[in-house]
Amino acid sequence: VRPASRAGYTGGAPSSPTAEVGALQAKTVAQAEEIEDLRSAMEGIEHERDYYFRKLREVEILCSSLQAQVEEGDDVTPLQVITDVQGILYAENEEEAEPKEEPAEEAEDAPAA
Repeated sequence: VRPASRAGYTGGAPSSPTAEVGALQAKTVAQAEEIEDLRSAMEGIEHERDYYFRKLREVEILCSSLQAQVEEGDDVTPLQVITDVQGILYAENEEEAEPKEEPAEEAEDAPAA
C-alpha cells in the first residue's frame, strides 16, 4: 500500500515515475512563469511607488520654499500655491516638475568659488 502523501498518488492504480516526473516538470514551469509574473508586477509597483514618492518630495520642497517666502514677508497667493502644486502633479518628467524657486535656492546653497 502506498502512502497518501506521495506526490502524484491518486488513490487508483500506481502512476509511472515518468508520468510523475512530467507532472512535476509541468508544475515547475507553471510556478516559474507565476514567479516571473509576480516579479514583473512587483517591479511595476515599485516604479509607481518611486514615482509618487518623488512627486510627494517635490511638493514637500515647494511647501518649504513657500514657507520661507512667507516668513520673509513675500506675498504667496492661494492661486500660486495651487498652480505650483498642479505643475508638480501633472508634470510628465522631472524637468517640468521643478518648482520655480528651486534654481535660486540651489545658487544660494552652492559653495562660493
